[in-house]
Amino acid sequence: MKKRSIFILILIVLLVIVHILFKNYNYMKYEIISEDEWNQIISEREESELSLIDELIFNDYELVKDNIGVYYYSLIDNSKKAYNPVIKKTSDINIVFHQDINDEMIKNNIQLEVLTYNDKYYKVESIILTKLPILKLNYTAVFSDITEEDIVDMTMYLYDNREKISNRIITSTGTLKLRGSSSLNYPKKSYHLNLTKNSASDVVRGNDISLLGMRKDNDWILSALYSDNEKIRNTFSSQLWYDCCSSNNEYSINTGTEHKYVELLINGEYKGLYTLGYMIDEKQVNLSKDENGLYDEYLFKKIGWFEVEKNIMKENKLSTNYEIKSGLTDNDKAWELLGDSYRKLLYSDDKNALLKSSSLSNSIDLYLFYNFVQGVDNVNDETIKNTYVILKKSKDGYKILFAPWDLDQTFGNIWNYDNKNLVDQYKVKVTDNRIMKINLVSSLLRIDDSEIRDEVKNRYYNLRDSYWNEDYIETLLSEYEEDIYGSGAFIRDKEKWPDGSYNDEEEMLSKFKDYVYNRIGYLDFSLNAILK
Repeated sequence: MKKRSIFILILIVLLVIVHILFKNYNYMKYEIISEDEWNQIISEREESELSLIDELIFNDYELVKDNIGVYYYSLIDNSKKAYNPVIKKTSDINIVFHQDINDEMIKNNIQLEVLTYNDKYYKVESIILTKLPILKLNYTAVFSDITEEDIVDMTMYLYDNREKISNRIITSTGTLKLRGSSSLNYPKKSYHLNLTKNSASDVVRGNDISLLGMRKDNDWILSALYSDNEKIRNTFSSQLWYDCCSSNNEYSINTGTEHKYVELLINGEYKGLYTLGYMIDEKQVNLSKDENGLYDEYLFKKIGWFEVEKNIMKENKLSTNYEIKSGLTDNDKAWELLGDSYRKLLYSDDKNALLKSSSLSNSIDLYLFYNFVQGVDNVNDETIKNTYVILKKSKDGYKILFAPWDLDQTFGNIWNYDNKNLVDQYKVKVTDNRIMKINLVSSLLRIDDSEIRDEVKNRYYNLRDSYWNEDYIETLLSEYEEDIYGSGAFIRDKEKWPDGSYNDEEEMLSKFKDYVYNRIGYLDFSLNAILK
């Protein structure tokens, strides 16, 4: 009897707790009232200085709220329910709307007004509508004090609005720091995120998770897109390489990266349109280790113009223009191996020796790709920049593979340190080529190899029939156009950062598309001359 009484008491307590937690909530459909009804409700009540609600929940997901009280609603892709959401509300507060959610509102950044009211008070709330994922970062440090060297603890909240996914809300602890070189001078900053988790022993470890369908990792970057008028070049060019060429090598390693558009809030402040992506690292290119657990394959990054690759052979030591990215302990060995590999690639007159120096498929792809996108910040005469160099073991020693990086100066854009935001838009002619001479193709052309021209042409025609086909490019660019402009994020970014680089939003990507199509048309016409 005593046990039964205790059981009943526990049950009553649980029911009371459930009642307290849930008694004030109920669900309602998205209710639209007329302007007259809206005004009538307002006329009969006093406006509240404070919000009448603590949260807004659409389709069981709480909307993000910024530090000035504006909500952000990220619509789930291709979901009819997204335009007619189910609202979760407290029973004593009514929530009504006076307009439909539609694509024109979203594209033109027209905020959705929400009338909340009870018997005595009313309050009009505002919701920003977007078709992009929302990324929210919070940290305790004073933002204005963060410098290039600072690393601050943060928490991440990512709302993933892709259709038909199981885990829509992703959270993690981690660290945040600024990233970039010349771009650090811009008011809109780029960031590096490192996601962390604690093990049972409270040891902080990397939190490898997939964000927006990209690879599982703990290192992520947020790119500000400040100096690109259309906010498209690095995203599109990187995706093009990822789709067509990144794994086309005998090692089946991935030499490409992905970038997904998001809207970013930090400490409740709206920061604008960004891309979330990742960098090339030793995990992605599958660097091997020796029996002692040390890397015996190597990853470098060329970051400056001032070290010409042919000069590397003079000394087996590189300038600060190259970074070792693979956590090596024996730097001298790394420089020596890279120097040996470059010597074979750039000086040998023997075809077999040249073919042993580099991955032929990777070399052909990057030779064509850098020229197609006009990588003016990647190749220049007889040197390279913003390019990863990978040394992979082969039966004959080591082979070089290259991976493109930082492709914002492409398709007509070029650096100009005297110009606004350091960039000239569309100052490179459609007919201007960027030939990568630090490349196996160039070396084979130098010795007048009889087969390389046909191999390059065949690969080009293969690409033109697939990933470089106008239909494929149009589909990809139209998706990005919807992300950038159809989401309303371009307008919001422009309002937030008025001194940034922007085109007329009414043009969207029309000028950029014309340039890309004209560029590929020119390559069709001039391919034989390029391979002379």
